[in-house]
Amino acid sequence: MHRSFWKISTNTNTKDKSQKILKQVIVELGRLATEVEFEKHWDTQKYSGSFTLLFDCNTKEELMFELIKTGQLIGYHWELNGSIESQTAAYSQKSSISGVEMAEWHIDIPDNLRD
Repeated sequence: MHRSFWKISTNTNTKDKSQKILKQVIVELGRLATEVEFEKHWDTQKYSGSFTLLFDCNTKEELMFELIKTGQLIGYHWELNGSIESQTAAYSQKSSISGVEMAEWHIDIPDNLRD
């Protein structure tokens, strides 16, 4: 299983509302989220939530496809960053879920999937 790390920035300054938004995001993703945490941004005072999703893939191409496909469930206009060979990240400021200002994910491609 390969771990991907996700962060959802919300437009709310209350933890309760942020929890509701993050719960909706996780439901839309349709996967079991682990390591769910919340934090308040020091400057904006808005909350964000982070969590881990696991993917069971046999190749890096399959892993990247699954990550991109999963991200499309909650947002669009994703921008990819980093190396697709070793460490990839993406973010979107266009969410299909009300209250989400930005969604992002990143993954370290496991050594056994690298060329």
